[in-house]
Amino acid sequence: MSNGLEVDPGELRGLSINSGVVAGNLDVLLRLLRTAEGEGAAPGGGFEAVARLREVRAGWEARLATVRDEASGMEHGLVSAAGNFEATEADIQAGFAALGARLEQEAGPR
Repeated sequence: MSNGLEVDPGELRGLSINSGVVAGNLDVLLRLLRTAEGEGAAPGGGFEAVARLREVRAGWEARLATVRDEASGMEHGLVSAAGNFEATEADIQAGFAALGARLEQEAGPR
């Protein structure tokens, strides 16, 4: 990596974009699952298999919602981490520059 960091903030931001895409796709999938409910037999139709399928769908909906929420959280966390790494690197570089200037000043003219 050309910036001298062990962690590349650009890569973190790229991962955040991927996490956002996953979260968005899961959000669409969850909406589709919810609207698909109306396509089957009417609620309370007395079909045990339909009731069981609804339970399975609800379980998947809960799991997918959890994954979506995690992906969305990762998106924001990765962007924040990238900014923190950049700020820390800038502070370190500024500190070394100030130290170098002070050492040159203390050493006096050559």
